[in-house]
Amino acid sequence: MLADLTPVAFSFGDGLDLCFGAEPTGVPTTNYPLLLLRTERNLPVLSDRSMAHELGMEVVKSVQITLYLLTIILGSAGNSVVIWMVGVRMKPAATNVWLVNLAVADLVFCISRVLTVISLGLRQWSFGVQLCQVNGLLKYTNMFCSVFLLVVISVDRALCIWRPLRAKIMRTVSLSRAVSAGVWVAALALSLPYAINRTTGLDAYNNTKCTMETMVSAGGRTGLYLVRFLFGFLLPFLVIACCYVLAGWGIRQSRLNRKMKILRILVLLVSAFFLCWVPYHALLLAKMVNSKSQWVKLGLPVATGLSYFNSCVNPILYFCVGLDRQKNFKRSISGALRRALEDDGIGPVTEGQEAEGQGVILQQSTKPQDV
Repeated sequence: MLADLTPVAFSFGDGLDLCFGAEPTGVPTTNYPLLLLRTERNLPVLSDRSMAHELGMEVVKSVQITLYLLTIILGSAGNSVVIWMVGVRMKPAATNVWLVNLAVADLVFCISRVLTVISLGLRQWSFGVQLCQVNGLLKYTNMFCSVFLLVVISVDRALCIWRPLRAKIMRTVSLSRAVSAGVWVAALALSLPYAINRTTGLDAYNNTKCTMETMVSAGGRTGLYLVRFLFGFLLPFLVIACCYVLAGWGIRQSRLNRKMKILRILVLLVSAFFLCWVPYHALLLAKMVNSKSQWVKLGLPVATGLSYFNSCVNPILYFCVGLDRQKNFKRSISGALRRALEDDGIGPVTEGQEAEGQGVILQQSTKPQDV
């Protein structure tokens, strides 16, 4: 009886129609009224599985926004303090120059994430193509600059331990600044393709998004993914790992325990960087294999937020390493960064000692030089 009902359609404008009754032509009829939702915007009709996915995406979005906000607040405050303490209050030294540049890269990145948080809240990008490209440029410049600076610091540590005389001669503040400038140029050069190929486009829900997907072919995206993975993760990781194996071996052989503090905090910086970025690069590789995977779609936003969070981790690590638990907490705050980042210096080393392969400072001058 219900199957004999005449379909009745209602139009609500803006491409939205409702139809009660039998299914449209070409679809087998059923014995119950059917509510059909048709839209000219091609909005997806949600099944139970799709609804679960949408609910999961909402949870992921909340986690993502939380990580972004923590990055902006903690990163802006913490990196500003590091720049002030290391760049202004402490005397110039090679390592300090690199740590200040690392903090500057993180600070600029944290401030620029404000646009990303706003776009997530609005569910669309509302700032135009130019800011879309600038936002992408800052994101990838931070990634490449951070990992390149960690490579430079790691190589420097290994040289200080195994070739202290040569390191003492070469490691001037002016040379450190020149190396830092080279790192910024290299990071910007590698980041430009990711910025130039970004634009705004509409997603499945007719919302404007800042994306690289519409500008680059599948082969081009694969190439950009591989460049990002090789130069932003794998090759730096291999160089850094080799440097710290050599540095640790040199310290162990020379029993130079006084070098352990600065080496320990640099190992923490490197570990934090790779722990925060591993999920991001792993999921991007998985996306290359299967871009429609639901796990990739759910995991990539969280992994991106975790990679952003790395920009606020370094000041926290400096503070934790420099914290003096035997003193008043407020007094510890004032001196934590200074204690953590004070360089140990390189005392006089003879050519004979260096030639013997000893990465050890056997005789310290009365006034140690900054490293």
